[in-house]
Amino acid sequence: MVDASGLSEYDFTAFFAEIAALRATHASEGSRLVLLDQLELWGHELRSTL
Repeated sequence: MVDASGLSEYDFTAFFAEIAALRATHASEGSRLVLLDQLELWGHELRSTL
């Protein structure tokens, strides 16, 4: 996964957008939101190392 450089089929913009969409879809499901929080955090941590 990379920023929009064309080197990956999936970039951070798409990753974070998908998390946001899933967060809206599952807004009333706390256990899923916790998982989405962790995935989002992982994405930000990964992005900061690249």
